[in-house]
Amino acid sequence: MKTLENQIAEFEQAINDNTFESDFHKAPEFIKLMADVKHQLRWLKERNIATDSLTLKEVTHLYKEMRPIYQEAYKATEVQKRQELINQAISHFGGTPQTPPAMVNTTNAAPPPITEVCIDEIYPLFMAEKRKTQEWADRAQDEQERAFKLFSELLNNKKINLITKQDMRLVKNALLNMPANRNKMPQYRNKSLKEILAKENKDTIGVVTINQYITKINALFEWCVVHGYCHENPASGLKMTETKKNTTQRESFTDEDLNNIFKLPIHLKNISKEPAKFWAPLIALYSGARVNEICQLYLDDIRQIDDIWYFRFDDTHEDQRIKTECGQRVVPVHSQLIEFGFLKYIKYCEKHKKKRVFEELTLHKDGYGKSISRWFGNYKKKAGIAANNIKVFHSFRHNYIDNLKQQQVNIQLIKSLAGHSSDDITMDTYGKKYSISILRDAAEKVTYPNVDLSHIKWPI
Repeated sequence: MKTLENQIAEFEQAINDNTFESDFHKAPEFIKLMADVKHQLRWLKERNIATDSLTLKEVTHLYKEMRPIYQEAYKATEVQKRQELINQAISHFGGTPQTPPAMVNTTNAAPPPITEVCIDEIYPLFMAEKRKTQEWADRAQDEQERAFKLFSELLNNKKINLITKQDMRLVKNALLNMPANRNKMPQYRNKSLKEILAKENKDTIGVVTINQYITKINALFEWCVVHGYCHENPASGLKMTETKKNTTQRESFTDEDLNNIFKLPIHLKNISKEPAKFWAPLIALYSGARVNEICQLYLDDIRQIDDIWYFRFDDTHEDQRIKTECGQRVVPVHSQLIEFGFLKYIKYCEKHKKKRVFEELTLHKDGYGKSISRWFGNYKKKAGIAANNIKVFHSFRHNYIDNLKQQQVNIQLIKSLAGHSSDDITMDTYGKKYSISILRDAAEKVTYPNVDLSHIKWPI
């Protein structure tokens, strides 16, 4: 098995030999990624930490875990104590503790000067950089800003360099008692955060949400350390353990669920007044696409190569967005969708000079999918499905992926169809993507033999 270091070396040789057909390797984001990974590998290697069997993600994770441990070690007042901490860290991650050259004792040296700024002053600078590098989608930016505003409110807009581990413990305890949907619940209106947290709340945010807040705050502190606004990150290591018991696990629909959903009036009577409500669940079931990916489709996203029709999921148009870079993909239109009359519906849209596939949907801050997601949340109740977050519109995506797995489709093909990263630098960056015919053959294996959809037909 080739090490990540060898893969990078081969990749750089390929760049020098100019064997790539596209210029993806020239993108600033990709160049930065490669530089970061090489730095992380070098940093770990210098500390005798084994990396030969690690993937790119594992190297990055290990580097982020080890770096703060070493920072703590170098703050120790005694050289011997430092070395003990370092050896403990190396042993913990499978390395061989070694005695390095004598270190210079810098404990009495004055720390570099700090530019003192408050939370409300610093997070806009952090966000501005992320916007400039286009690392966040619009929705992610809104989520980040909400997290930082809450962080500031909890600590009374404290100066960033004065925030301690004790402060962060108070923040974490506050999050543990934070009501879910605080801004939507009438009992919390016109109440300050201090008043809300003063009493013990029952319906609080979950572990995943708490960790998302901590992750955002942690990223802010990491940036502040790099840019000289503070010496250390007091938010590191505060994330909680996520288990199946404390996280909401989305589930696929059962065959009974699907039969009940598609025997409701919209599909049983073939109601055509609201096309998105008719087609979105069916497209999700036979393409695995996310709700917003479906609802934001334009007519020019329904394409054909030779005799193969396919969906183009990307952000070509200004009002489109994708969850991740891997979300840019093509997915063949399943023959069952064609049987239902999907291409006839597309021709109907073209005839009436429409630009988008579902023009009845309006754009919201989170995209075009909000109204369909909300509608389906109520619609599923009529099919006898519980009103919770375990079985939702996204469950159609689970059905699609699970179906491909049961058909023993190659895992890399599944990830390509689903828009997931392969977690392999070779698969993600080398060579060409799968041909449309290979994707079609894989996608056509999706079938639901125990679900009766024989009555579904677009009426136009």
